[in-house]
Amino acid sequence: MRNSTARILFLCWIAAGSGSADAAGRPEQSRRVTILHTNDMHGQYVPSDRQGGGGGLEALDAVVRSQTDERTLLLDAGDSQTGTLLSRLTVDGAAGGGMVRLMNAIGYRAACPGNHDFDEGWQNLLRLKDVAAFDLLSANLTRDGALLTGKAHAIVNVGGVKTGIIGLTSKELYSLVFPGRLGGIKVKDPAASAREWIRKIDPETDLIVLLTHQGFSEDSLLAMAVPGADVIVGGHSHTPLAGPVRVNGVVICQAGSHTRFLGRLDLDVADDRVVSFSGRLIPVREKTGQAGPQVTALVREYRDTIEEKFGGTIGRLRRAWTVSQDRECNTGDFFADVIRNKTGADFAVLNSGGIRKGLGRGPVKQMDVLEVYPFENRLVRFTCTGRDILTLVRRNASAAYRKKQILQVSGLSYETRRKSGNRVEITDCRIGGQPVEPAREYTGASVDFIVPGNAKEYMGFEPSESDVIDVTVTGVAVEWIRAHPAVDVRVEGRMKHR
Repeated sequence: MRNSTARILFLCWIAAGSGSADAAGRPEQSRRVTILHTNDMHGQYVPSDRQGGGGGLEALDAVVRSQTDERTLLLDAGDSQTGTLLSRLTVDGAAGGGMVRLMNAIGYRAACPGNHDFDEGWQNLLRLKDVAAFDLLSANLTRDGALLTGKAHAIVNVGGVKTGIIGLTSKELYSLVFPGRLGGIKVKDPAASAREWIRKIDPETDLIVLLTHQGFSEDSLLAMAVPGADVIVGGHSHTPLAGPVRVNGVVICQAGSHTRFLGRLDLDVADDRVVSFSGRLIPVREKTGQAGPQVTALVREYRDTIEEKFGGTIGRLRRAWTVSQDRECNTGDFFADVIRNKTGADFAVLNSGGIRKGLGRGPVKQMDVLEVYPFENRLVRFTCTGRDILTLVRRNASAAYRKKQILQVSGLSYETRRKSGNRVEITDCRIGGQPVEPAREYTGASVDFIVPGNAKEYMGFEPSESDVIDVTVTGVAVEWIRAHPAVDVRVEGRMKHR
């Protein structure tokens, strides 16, 4: 939502449209379609240790089996990759191919690309498409004038209901993925693409589903902009919608993240429209049923391979690593410190969103580090002025006051005060313990996701010079822990807000 009016309208739509539309009972001439859906699985092929645990693809397969009949359609709304080391394994010629093979075995019919499905590059996405036994749909991504995945939509007969599925990816793709991994892909407005393809397939279908990876708020706006859509199955914002929401007549659903839930949406379709619907999230837990033998065998194979390759102990945490998106955290301090140490820069910054989980006290394996920061970002060294640093601090403090994602810092410390109108006053700002001099030149370090592609968004300025160093964040982190195996990092108060 970009302004207060939009926020108010959004709340009104939700208040008017949430819940189920099943109260009048199922019309006699209607036909039932059940959509089972996941999103943002992030390679979570084994049970998760985050947010209450659960999940994993054996448990998911068991739940899918218990919910499936001839009227069922299984869809995924993107970001199946990045989060566990399954995404780092090359299977069938594709990094992350093991996750796709598991999705094949579970019985997915279609998916759309999410931003993290590009983390190994656009060519790898196409290799994943070749591994998939399901359709990878992308109506708004093109390259060299052709559809990126070769297919914008699919039409599936589900229990006699001709169901059209159109894939859409966030228009913000270039701010979500390091641009060098996108290979010049063109991103068309999702609403314009949806309208174009709905016009083409509407005469052939009874039901139109938009399979999107852009977030719940954007899905709600899309529902207002696209007449003719019946359902939006979404991802990206990790929103666990307990029940479907209806906005402007379009039913919207999303199932959280990390395979903790399977979404179920039951639709009664008659006369080319949804006449009633109901839905829920089904928790994915171990021992809720029996997974198929192929899924069980693949999970064991990949788990054993990952343990053998990445399971060696490299050190020990004396203090648990914690995570925060809008405040300093010791995990952020650690990673920012190793970046600064490796590059020899005056200061270093790292986006909090790159840190995906914490870690408890005790032994640290290489695989733990690679899952705490599950990206292969390279280090970047750049040049800036003291004035640029003050701009960065104001931007970072403003984000913290608004509880938005901040940059974790090393070599930089500051204190700020919040003024009226969300203005920020810097009361102290230091590099290496010395006051920042506005006219002086400093060296900074970060990762290639931020510099150069997203520097303006994250730091508030674009460095005049930058050089990529061909080492990864996780590589230098593992190297540092091996050399200093007793790891004890505490929050130091590098960023103080009043």
